[in-house]
This record gives sequence, structure tokens and C-alpha cells, in this order.
Amino acid sequence: MQMKGRSYRWYKNVVIQTRLLNVATNLSKVTRQPKHKVALMIGYCGDNYHGMQYNADVQTIEGALFRALCQAGAISKANSTNFNKNKFMRTTRTDKGVHAVCNLISLKMIIEDPDIKERVNSFLPADITLWNIQRVNKKFNCRTACESRLYEYALPTFVLQNPPSQSILSRMLQLFGHSPIVHQYSMQDSTLSSKKFCHFEKCLSMYTGTHNFHNFTSNKASCADNSYRYMKAIAVSQPYLKNNLEWISIKFHGQSFMLHQIRKMVALATIVTRYDYPCDTALKCFENKKTYIPNAPSMGLTLLSPMFSSYNRKLTSLGYNAITHELHQTKMKIFKNNFIDNRTHDHSKSLQEYSRFLTFLDSHSWLTEL
Repeated sequence: MQMKGRSYRWYKNVVIQTRLLNVATNLSKVTRQPKHKVALMIGYCGDNYHGMQYNADVQTIEGALFRALCQAGAISKANSTNFNKNKFMRTTRTDKGVHAVCNLISLKMIIEDPDIKERVNSFLPADITLWNIQRVNKKFNCRTACESRLYEYALPTFVLQNPPSQSILSRMLQLFGHSPIVHQYSMQDSTLSSKKFCHFEKCLSMYTGTHNFHNFTSNKASCADNSYRYMKAIAVSQPYLKNNLEWISIKFHGQSFMLHQIRKMVALATIVTRYDYPCDTALKCFENKKTYIPNAPSMGLTLLSPMFSSYNRKLTSLGYNAITHELHQTKMKIFKNNFIDNRTHDHSKSLQEYSRFLTFLDSHSWLTEL
């Protein structure tokens, strides 16, 4: 049937628009860059962030990383407005103020640019660094693939000393605040005795093995199956001096940890040592009875690395590289010293944080229900 006049012009216009649409669609398919499942190895100082997990309302580690990935072209404009489109998953979710020498994130992103790691780092703040980007299999889930985590907690030894009689320190802090006179008083007799050190170390050893840690987190019932955790090893360093304060380093190697668990483990061991409770007090906190345990300051806690030994065998069998931080050890040590240890061991900030912690401890009675 032959069309004339207005009908023909309408038909011609529809044909032209359809062809243009097909060209645009085909062009977008050609220019669209493929996304691949990758593992990102990152380090960060947590001082300026409200934790690891993405939250659009506050500054977080994942938020800063997401922005840098978008700016570097690793995430397309179409996916840059929705964080969840990129299938972000973190190995370990660190809390506000907690640091990490090495943490792992898995996601889908564009990696065609051979300099993509350098481009992403150029858009990251100085207190976050991207160590490595590597391909992983499509089903890789960094949280479930991780078999254990290694943490470190740096603690000034003066918190383990016995409190002054009638909690004089608490009264002084109420009168003078965090003035130099109070800080000087806090540091008196701050060299840890071998007796105190052994008491603290023995208390920490009670945590090893599988226990019900329901009292070492928030809102967890004693009957909950997921309140059980397996601690592989806990090691305490000999006291060392840094910035005119004596410190000890505690390393926690566990299968997994709950919210605030390590900070509460440190706080309970501090209470047991400071007030000369029996070392096996920690064992009583694994029983069903609910017991309140405070949090030790977050500034001393650092995630050293997640472990993937078992899953690495699967990755290598599929033709992928094993997940390891060995190649980045030198740079990681420099970053840890400059951005984590120097802030964790900051003299005035440490005195302020831990004096406040001791004020709280000395103004309460602990473990009376046990």
C-alpha cells in the first residue's frame, strides 16, 4: 500500500528515530566497559571516620573509597549513584576510630586501565591507601572466605596499676579536668611490675579456645548460637617505651569477632589486673548470667590482617593469584608507623583518653554480680 502526504512523513520519521535508537543502543554496548570481580587490599587510619561500613550520612572508609573509585573511572557513572549496585563486601567491619594495616573488600569494578591502582590512590585521602587490586572468581565472598583475623591492641601500662586509695585520681580529674597535674599523677609508678604483667597475661590466656562471648558485645543473648567465638591465640609483648610512656602490645588471633568484642576483652583484663581479681574471673563471664563489661578506648585497636590460607588453595586451583600481603610488607610498615602507631601512641591524646577511661573504671564497682 502506497502512503502519501502526512502519513508518509510520519512513517519516515518513525523509521529514522528507530534506526537512531538502534545505533545508540549498539554504540552503548560497544563502549560499555566490562566489570570484573576483584579483591581490594586497603589500609587506613580510623581517626577521622565513623567506622568502615558505608553510610551516606557520615564519613566512612567505604564512602571515601567509593568516591575515589568513581572518580578514577573504576565504577561507571550509571553505578556511581548507588553503592549497593557494585556488590561491596568487606572482610571485617571496623568500628569508629579503629585502624587497619590491611583489610580486604570484594566488589565488581572496571579494571581495564593498567594504572587503575595509582589512579584510585590519587583520589584517596592520605590516611587511606590501596595496596593491591586483584582478580578473583565470581563467587568469591571475602567475609566468608576469610578463615581468621589478626588484631593488635596497644595499651599504656599505667592503666594496669592499682588505683589510688579512695579513688583519689577520680576526684582529682573531677576537680582539675585533664590538666598536666593530673596527667603527671596518672603516670606515677607507671613501670609495670613483673607480677602485674603475669597477672594480666594469665587473664588474657583465659580467652583462648571456644567460648560464649555474649557478655563481650551488645544485645546478644546467652543462648544465641552466634555468640560463640574461637580464639586461636593471644600474645602479649614485653613492655616498651614510646613517647615517654610505657606500653604493651596484645595480639588477638581469632576466627571472627563480634562488635566491640576485643575492646571489652581488654577492658575486663584491665579490671581484673587493676583491682586484683582472680584470673579465672574471665571464665565466669562466659556463663549465661548477664554481666556488664565496658569498652576500652578504640584508639588502641588495629586490624593487622585477614587470613585466607584455605581459600587461597581454591583460588590458585582456578588460575587466580593467592591473596597475600607479603609483597606490600615494607610499605605497610611505613604506613603503620606514620599513620597508625604515631597517633595511637600520641602522648597527650593517650593520657587524655586513658585517664578518662580510668576515671570511669575507678568511679564504679565491677563484677559484683559474679
